[in-house]
Amino acid sequence: MLAGALTGLGAPAMAWSALPAIVLAGRWPLVLPTGSSESLIIGLDSVLLIVLGLTLPPDQALLIWSVSIALGELTTRRSLDTRLFNSGVCILSGVAALAVLTAVPAAQRLSPLGLAGTILAAAAYFLFDYTWSAVSVAVAARTSLWQILRAPGLVLALACFVAVDSLGFLAAVVLDARPWAVVLLALPFVSLLVATNSWSQLRRTEQQSSALSAAACDVQQSTTIDHVEHVVLIHAARLVRAPTAGWRELTAAVPVPELALVVGGRRRELVVADRISGEHLTSQDTEALRILLGVAEQAVQRLELLSELRASAAQDPLTGLANRTAFREALEAAVRSDTAAAVLYCDLDGFKQVNDRLGHAAGDALLQSVAGRLRRAVRAEDLPVRLGGDEFAILLRGLAPADPRHDAEQLADRVLTALAAPYSVLGTDAVVTASIGLCVRTGAQGHEDLLNASDTAMYAAKAAGGNRVHLHLEPHVVS
Repeated sequence: MLAGALTGLGAPAMAWSALPAIVLAGRWPLVLPTGSSESLIIGLDSVLLIVLGLTLPPDQALLIWSVSIALGELTTRRSLDTRLFNSGVCILSGVAALAVLTAVPAAQRLSPLGLAGTILAAAAYFLFDYTWSAVSVAVAARTSLWQILRAPGLVLALACFVAVDSLGFLAAVVLDARPWAVVLLALPFVSLLVATNSWSQLRRTEQQSSALSAAACDVQQSTTIDHVEHVVLIHAARLVRAPTAGWRELTAAVPVPELALVVGGRRRELVVADRISGEHLTSQDTEALRILLGVAEQAVQRLELLSELRASAAQDPLTGLANRTAFREALEAAVRSDTAAAVLYCDLDGFKQVNDRLGHAAGDALLQSVAGRLRRAVRAEDLPVRLGGDEFAILLRGLAPADPRHDAEQLADRVLTALAAPYSVLGTDAVVTASIGLCVRTGAQGHEDLLNASDTAMYAAKAAGGNRVHLHLEPHVVS
């Protein structure tokens, strides 16, 4: 009954036994990496198409081929439009191959002329499939068609494809002479499928290894964490040949997924867009992305460590204020910018007595309190620093160009008032004041001139009894 039903579909029942073989062969295709975000996939099920074309009338061969391709696409998990496109390309490629075979007289299809026709038919199938797949990839990926058509290894792939399809001619000859012996060709055919799949995997591995090397270089050369994350997205898409990649923010309640990057308290998942071909990520793809994220995490840790080292190199460990080195660099930058600036040089009055009476721990606590008051007394653009011991300085930036001296004197008075208020140090009240020297940049003074002048003015304030601001004035030149 089944044989009659199959025969009623327009082809002998035995010919329909090729259907599952075609579906199986289509599951192990030849994969050609291209210069875009997609690979070109060409199935080796065309071997069985050659057998059908050499042993059946063209209409029957095309019927079995079309049904097999449609069923094969139904077994995949690709999107509907991808299935329809793949089915259409494969069926039309089959039409091209059968058209070549039809040109060979039926009586000579198993002769050397038939072998030549087989080679041409296989080439026609390959080139038709490759060209239309390339067009689809170029349009979807918005890249150059020529870049895809000139993919590396194309000539070798065509030669291998034609060589494998010649098995179809051999199978047709065996079927004609000894039909039972055709089963002996199953083993070499399966071996060729495995070899082709291995070759495709090798090319894929080579491509991913090269992409990982390039990604590692770019990530390690990044100078900011934001740039690391940007580079990861670019290379993640290239690595798995996806159109794009992005980040998905994760809340603290969500477990850290397999592909995630943790930066400080921020956790984000790497999300790769679906491929144009509808293929899903393989375990090899996931492992490559995991390696990329591992490289990125190392780069982030390096940048965080460098940031901490820079901060510690420019920070006073006791008070948390900037240190002398940071102050000198900021002062040099202010002088180079030629903007209105001033320097307050502060020395605490009575600090030694507090330190001697209450101890070094109290002295340290007092210095930390002074630092806190300085932060609150100055503006956001100013830079308070600890120069060492009980000496502090403040770089005043962004003063009013019309009258920088007035602005600087107001800020100096504010600092003086803030530091003069009583302190509570380890449960004991303490009173210290400050002698402040002020130097406003009025011309071509260099950073050393400003620092020395403010230091000299501070000693003048202390000599006058302390708890005051002394303004350094440039001497007038009498002509």
